Parts: sequence; structure tokens; C-alpha cells
Amino acid sequence: GSDAFQKHGIQYEVSTLNRSEIYASFEPLLNAGEIEMLDISKLTQQLIGLIRKGIRIDHPPSEHDDYSNAASGACVLAKAPQKVPGCIVLYGYGPGERPSAPDDAPWKSIA
Repeated sequence: GSDAFQKHGIQYEVSTLNRSEIYASFEPLLNAGEIEMLDISKLTQQLIGLIRKGIRIDHPPSEHDDYSNAASGACVLAKAPQKVPGCIVLYGYGPGERPSAPDDAPWKSIA
């Protein structure tokens, strides 16, 4: 939960967008070539597996969308950080230039 992040001095707010709204905002950015996704097989599989059910965009039953949801949300946020008060978006990290984090940082558990 949030306690694991707060232990490392990280605060966050839950998005006001649901997963369908995040994917719907992400799709035009991807189609317009404004973003390029990392070549991560699990991410690619999850993005390809998304399905539209009426107005909803979601993963199929018994599948997951943790990678696709996080990546899509980050891209949507990066395109409009001014809509999120206090948001800090980091740009310009190339291979081998990523900021370091403690081994027990909560976000490392998804890798």
C-alpha cells in the first residue's frame, strides 16, 4: 500500500482516470507516433491483448495489465503534467543513466 512508498519518501495520488480512460487517452498518442514503447515482451503482450467491450478497454479474464496500465498511465501523464498539481516528470534518461533506488524500493518488485 501507500505505506511502502511513504517509507521511501514517495507520496502519490490515485489517478482520477479509470483504466479504460487511461487506455483511451493513450491510444491517440501511440497512433500519432508521439510516444515509442520500450521493447519489453510482457508490456507488448499486455498491450496487444487489450480488448474493447463497448466503451470499456480492459484485459481479458485471467490475464493481467499491470505493465500496460503503468506504461500507458505514465505516457498520458507525461503528455499533460500540468493537469496534476505537484507532478514531477523526469526526461532524458538514456541506457545506463537511470536513477538508482534502494533494492527494497516498492516499485522494484514489479520487475
